[in-house]
Amino acid sequence: MRLKPWHRSKAAEAATGSTPCLKPGACAPLSGQRGHRCLYCSKNKPPTQKEILGKFESNGWTLLDSYEHSHKLMNFVCDRGHQHKISWTKIQSGDKCAICSNRLKPTLDKIRNAFEERGWKLTTTHYENKKQLLYYICDKGHHHQKSWAEFRAGTGCFYCSSSNNGFKNDKPAVLYYIKFTYNDKNYYKIGITNATIKERFRKEPLPYKIIYQEPFIFGWFAYQKEQSILRKYKTFKYRGANFLKSGNTELFTKDVLKLDTKA
Repeated sequence: MRLKPWHRSKAAEAATGSTPCLKPGACAPLSGQRGHRCLYCSKNKPPTQKEILGKFESNGWTLLDSYEHSHKLMNFVCDRGHQHKISWTKIQSGDKCAICSNRLKPTLDKIRNAFEERGWKLTTTHYENKKQLLYYICDKGHHHQKSWAEFRAGTGCFYCSSSNNGFKNDKPAVLYYIKFTYNDKNYYKIGITNATIKERFRKEPLPYKIIYQEPFIFGWFAYQKEQSILRKYKTFKYRGANFLKSGNTELFTKDVLKLDTKA
């Protein structure tokens, strides 16, 4: 690629380390050789310190650092007085103060205190991320685990809680995958029950076919597998009008598990 004269000048200045004199910023000296467009021509030139200061001030923040490159973490003070770091790339993406939005990685002491406020005892001795399973003992003596994200969402002790038509997490359970046909279209439902599938759907008038079933000694393991499947295939969840008396939750519009060989 042949650079325009003043762009070649800027590239040469960048290569020699001299101070730019024609225009703020500089083309990458090898950008043309690599087949990339000139930063100026493509309007991707680096921002000026004035532009960066203006962006911080528009957020009500005070910048404490100078800009070097788009991924450098710059110290700032937000409009609520929190001092933290953020990159220019993050600001351009619309990120806000991590402390204000409660996105900072919590300390183990903070997590332990949060558990104790519920009357629970945290037995995990280290914390890595919000998806890590944290082991605890609830106020009724149940030993279990949940992630920090689940805890913050307000979920209670898995053994104490009852959901899904009285489902018990500490009792034997069955994970089922069944097919319903409605208006000449097939739908697939995933679910868990402490009873048999026949008992679970005894009041359902629409016929169904059992595609797959898996027994578990404890309902908690069935629940974990069900939730994993629901998260993985949430794009295919049915969102139309109700047609099942037993409920349209956990219903898919296609055979997501690909187990229906006669579909």
